[in-house]
Amino acid sequence: MNLLLKAIIMIFSASEDDSSQEVSDIRTNVVRLVSSLAQIPSSAVCFKDVLLSMPVSHKQQLQGVIRASVAQHQNASPMKTMASFL
Repeated sequence: MNLLLKAIIMIFSASEDDSSQEVSDIRTNVVRLVSSLAQIPSSAVCFKDVLLSMPVSHKQQLQGVIRASVAQHQNASPMKTMASFL
């Protein structure tokens, strides 16, 4: 999990200045992956352990990815609820 989260940070760091469609797609998929992982109780514990062991700059980047994944998940939930009514 530690290596995966470091790779995620590298992806976000390397793609900050690139606004191409491919980079946008990669970032979107990374946020989806983090969102999926964060919903698994055992991986949430791993997130916490990795965050505690990271340097501050990496910790802030990963927290930003986690926030983005939570926001994306919350935005998707109302759509799923509305779709179930239809």
